[in-house]
Amino acid sequence: MGTYERDWAEQMELDICDAFNDQDINNEAAHRAADCIVARFPQADRLEWIGGSDYASVGDVVVWQDNTRIAVIEVKSSRSSGKGTSANISQAFFGMWFDDATGYSDWEKDDGVWAERWDVVEQLTGSRPTNQTHYVKLCRALKTDKKLQPIVDMTNAKKPAYCEHIREHVSKDSKRMSHLLHILRTGTHTISGIKSALESDISGLPRAILIGQNIMHTSMWTWDDKSSDIDDAIIDIKSSGKGVEFTQASGQTARFAIHWKNVAQGVQTPCFNVWY
Repeated sequence: MGTYERDWAEQMELDICDAFNDQDINNEAAHRAADCIVARFPQADRLEWIGGSDYASVGDVVVWQDNTRIAVIEVKSSRSSGKGTSANISQAFFGMWFDDATGYSDWEKDDGVWAERWDVVEQLTGSRPTNQTHYVKLCRALKTDKKLQPIVDMTNAKKPAYCEHIREHVSKDSKRMSHLLHILRTGTHTISGIKSALESDISGLPRAILIGQNIMHTSMWTWDDKSSDIDDAIIDIKSSGKGVEFTQASGQTARFAIHWKNVAQGVQTPCFNVWY
């Protein structure tokens, strides 16, 4: 989101709080949003804005009742009808948060496939990579010559084993994963942001997503069915060829797929694409 769009969205969040808190504002869309919040949280007596430039925040608005925080709301307002739910997170994610689990890159190095790719590149180009930058350069040349497929194939062939590694370790601490999914759904995707959220006393609050579409025209507000709760237990974990899918008691699912963002699979910038 650009600076202009973020400023516009933040002002909407502030106006929603003011409308709920009985401040005199001239913003029909904000009043409609406040009405939605009243309907969902009829006992609430105050809203507090916690958004702003802190992207580690677990939401935009805290709901208060009798001096007690009872929920946090993420506000997604748009001039159009679009909304996004996907995320992109570090390949080290599972190694960071689960005992004895290993991040994807470290797992590949332990497995040996990382070094094996360099061997194959040397065989195909006649040049031994001297570092990662050189390896990427050689792979780009192989891609241009349409000779990179062996690297892609050997990388994809190892993904199922790492997905099973994830499944085994998350199964031992599925409550931790429920908490992490709760945080990810707030839009907090960086390692530092997740760490801050885990330490926050707000991150455990039930979270709702209020979506406003066509704000400049009909200003329709709805509650997203992907609102989350830290206690939404994981009841099933499935590993597949390229990813892992988590199913929660609420019926929501989250799918993590291993992906290399640059050049091709096995070349540069591994990560997880996430859909929930």
